[in-house]
Amino acid sequence: MMLVMLRLSLRVSEVCSLRASLTKWSYGRWTLRCKVKGGREEVWPLPKGVKKAVDHYLQLDRKRREIAHSGGEHAYLFQPHTNYCTLDFDKPLSTRMVQKIVKRWADYFRIGDSRRMT
Repeated sequence: MMLVMLRLSLRVSEVCSLRASLTKWSYGRWTLRCKVKGGREEVWPLPKGVKKAVDHYLQLDRKRREIAHSGGEHAYLFQPHTNYCTLDFDKPLSTRMVQKIVKRWADYFRIGDSRRMT
């Protein structure tokens, strides 16, 4: 998820709304269709490394999606792993959850907090 945001310069809400069906092979390369700010849709070339990482992520998450019945072509690309309130797993990650994930990794690598740097 963070690789997709960094390599394609996507906003958090844009990466949350990505669906698996939005990646297409056309004109000899992979492309990604994304809704951007203002409700427009844009099509961007998808770098090979990003496509490979997304495919690897989907392969690792395949069993969970089968068990939770949240897979398929039109499923959201990044989904929550736990949802005990509604037990509805076929929904996107919230922007707040993405912020928590990024913060957790930043804390792990000690990025962004000058007090921890010595």
